[in-house]
Amino acid sequence: MITCLFYGGVRMKRCIAGLVVILLLFPLVARAEGPIIEEADFDQLRVQVEALQSQPATFAKKEKKVRPEKNKTSSIEEIDESAVVEKPSTTKSIDEVKMKMDVKVAPAFRKYPREGAFRAGIVGPGIYAGNKSIDAMMGIGAEGEYFFFENLSGGLHINLATDFKSDPSPNTILSFVPQARYVFDFDRHPRWSAYVQAGIGIALIDGAHVAADIAIPGGGVWWQWDEKFSVGFEISLHVLARGETAVAFFAGPAFRYQF
Repeated sequence: MITCLFYGGVRMKRCIAGLVVILLLFPLVARAEGPIIEEADFDQLRVQVEALQSQPATFAKKEKKVRPEKNKTSSIEEIDESAVVEKPSTTKSIDEVKMKMDVKVAPAFRKYPREGAFRAGIVGPGIYAGNKSIDAMMGIGAEGEYFFFENLSGGLHINLATDFKSDPSPNTILSFVPQARYVFDFDRHPRWSAYVQAGIGIALIDGAHVAADIAIPGGGVWWQWDEKFSVGFEISLHVLARGETAVAFFAGPAFRYQF
């Protein structure tokens, strides 16, 4: 009997403790659920929204305003046209401002002045061909020039041509040609320039025979990639004067950089 009461008392204590915990947690659970909207409140809110939607828009501004004159009747026929004052259209002004903000002006192309500057470049790889047993060769050249004036420069052009063969015909031609160059600029197309050049130097044929290299005429065009770097195309004529005078030409792309 005592044992049964003991176990019954223990169960009763557990039930009471559980009930206390539930009572303590109930306010927290009820608060976490959030506010409950009554049906009457919802109907009142819906009526207010419908009333707002049914009201006409009152924020539109009038474009014209009539200023009545003193000591005159307000009839439509006697209103002076000078009394009509037009209000500035704010919508037009806003559109113009937006248009000005949206338009992006690209920076104008600007190239460095050439006078007093040094420019170096590579011409080729290109084709070098001529008569008197000068077969088609691959040619490549390097040059440097100094601009004494904005359009006039003087420099040295070194050119090497070879066909990678070992037959009796000329297989290599190495030339050193001091030359002058004049540049023509185009005002409407500032990135483009054309030039003519001429020079007289020496050429070493097959590493043993020396000849005069008369590089007249020559010229080309170039396009300014940015302020200092340019790409273009060049062609030049070479008269190789020795025991047997030969004529050759060289053509190829050109890449130059101005310091």
